[in-house]
Amino acid sequence: MAVALEWMFAVVRNQVRSARREWFVRPVTVELEGPGGGIWSVRPGAVVRAGPSDKPAATLTGRAVGFPERATHRADWRQRDLRISGGADYAARFLDFVRVV
Repeated sequence: MAVALEWMFAVVRNQVRSARREWFVRPVTVELEGPGGGIWSVRPGAVVRAGPSDKPAATLTGRAVGFPERATHRADWRQRDLRISGGADYAARFLDFVRVV
């Protein structure tokens, strides 16, 4: 799972870089629990790093094994066990934007 997540976050970085979303101006922290899990920071400027963000707009917490289906949109994140703290609207926009293919 750790290798799959590493690859998927590389795709997220490339997606953020190529999209140039004007709304994406604050970082998001992604916390994935369970095997292969960890904490990642997705920041403006196509920066994705291990570890939490400083002052994130939102923090997303869920199971690592569920990340692939949420990030590829095979499953709607709204129908899965995903906890959002911080800006719910900002988090929703980020989650709708991210599509790992």
